[in-house]
Amino acid sequence: NARGGVPPKPNKAGVMIGTSPTKLDRLVLEQSAYDSPRRYNATMVYHPGTVRKTKELYVSEYQRHVRITGLRPDTTYYYRCVTLREGGGALAKGLRPDVREDEDKDMKEEEEEEVELLRDQEKEEELRDGEEEDQRRRRTMSMRGTPDLAPPPAYELHYYSNNANRNLHMNPKQTEQYVEDQIALAEHKIEKGAMQPDAHPCFHTAPVSKAEPSVEPTPSPVKFAIIGDVAQTKPALDTLSHLNDNCDDIDATLLVGDIAYSGGIHDLWDSWFDMVDMYGRVFHHKPLMVAPGNHEPERDSQNNRIFVSYEARFRMPQVKPMTGGIYKHSVPKNLVPYPLPYDFGNAFYSFKYGPTHNIVLNSFGDFKPKSVQYKWLIDELNRVDRTVTPWLTVTIHCPIYNTFAWHRRDKQSVLARKYLEKVFYKYNVNFVLSGHLHAYMRTKPVYNNRSDKKGPVHIILGNGGRQANTPYFHEEPEEWLAVRDHTTYGYGTLEFVNNTHARYEWIQTDANDISTIKVEVSRNADGVPLRAKDMGIKDKLFIKNQLYL
Repeated sequence: NARGGVPPKPNKAGVMIGTSPTKLDRLVLEQSAYDSPRRYNATMVYHPGTVRKTKELYVSEYQRHVRITGLRPDTTYYYRCVTLREGGGALAKGLRPDVREDEDKDMKEEEEEEVELLRDQEKEEELRDGEEEDQRRRRTMSMRGTPDLAPPPAYELHYYSNNANRNLHMNPKQTEQYVEDQIALAEHKIEKGAMQPDAHPCFHTAPVSKAEPSVEPTPSPVKFAIIGDVAQTKPALDTLSHLNDNCDDIDATLLVGDIAYSGGIHDLWDSWFDMVDMYGRVFHHKPLMVAPGNHEPERDSQNNRIFVSYEARFRMPQVKPMTGGIYKHSVPKNLVPYPLPYDFGNAFYSFKYGPTHNIVLNSFGDFKPKSVQYKWLIDELNRVDRTVTPWLTVTIHCPIYNTFAWHRRDKQSVLARKYLEKVFYKYNVNFVLSGHLHAYMRTKPVYNNRSDKKGPVHIILGNGGRQANTPYFHEEPEEWLAVRDHTTYGYGTLEFVNNTHARYEWIQTDANDISTIKVEVSRNADGVPLRAKDMGIKDKLFIKNQLYL
């Protein structure tokens, strides 16, 4: 990424797509202002005493979003991302794929020459620096350079992608050896034929919903992975690695907010995407649906803009483009003011997938009655046809139910309990998925602070990577609580087996010194607990759809 300069005009981008990896016979290009490349400027402010300037201008890479319509349900599509040189040419004129091959070859050769030139320049800089440790760090932490999980081959020219300078935002002593070992292991597996590079990225479209309830499994059960509060840490790598290795039956991933933890240092967004690119089996092949968390506003003190990076880097199924986005006061990360002026765009939206209707809400925008978001929510709930999508989920970053000591009086949670809980109960919402607390919690079906078999199950999954250390509010668990833990890391899976039953599981991927969930704990000679040694499924629930109770 460049700072302080203006990138050249971007080439036209598109996606070549088809139902066979050897026959990508459809080219879909950016077509409108809605699809046009997004780039943004930001002023990054650093703490005094750092090696970088106190203020520094960040100019993002171009963020490309291409809409593809006319896809058949329950079908696998293979794809390749491409860009066109200025002026068009054969590819832009839509000629047959075999005619495009020569131009593709030319573009690839040009890209390879540019990459080789960048490598030569980097080597010269490293020699001038003469810092062996810095060279090793650049080599091992360049996320896009990992052999097994690098992004798929593409003919997109990355004008400002000097990835060798990107480091994961974590303690180097904690993570460098870990990442180095992962790369070495991947190289060994590829050499032995046990792993193949991601040469044919693809995705599978959602199945058609069944219109009638049935206790028999549908032909295509739907299964989501759910992660939250990820950041860029060793536990985050453990979580994503485990998900990547066990994603064959995952249809989509829901990220319930707090994504990169950039703190306004926007090149950390770049390194976060480099990190997830390591795990291509899940992130190159499965949809990723995101919700805004309290670390996404990132107000720019120079122009008062908020949620700029979150809006530029993701494109959810928007109701319409974002409105608002300007806030003149400070936005502390741990106590975000309510409400922030941010509606539509990626703030709140919905999507259907098989037998599920999924609503994503913005904890930090106004959701009081008569607000834009509240009116949209009620309209959306009234449009849900439970004969077609019998399962209904809500994702909202700040939880309504909270067994932990922190964030209990946040306005976002207090007002959600006041205004939204009764709405969720009225419309028979099945699951409410949240993050915010760096811990894990699952309630029983609950309403109005009491167990209620027709109430939603509330789940906090804020331990995808951030330090899991949130203390409990009460030593004794609340009556409505099913499971809680504040020392482990992991992710959840939610499988909608048929129209009447769903299976939820929580998978532990890492732990602090001791876990409160039933996990074997290693002890030293003095009996002191060490790191939990066995990971895997630690909480599970098989539940009947509350709609039919």
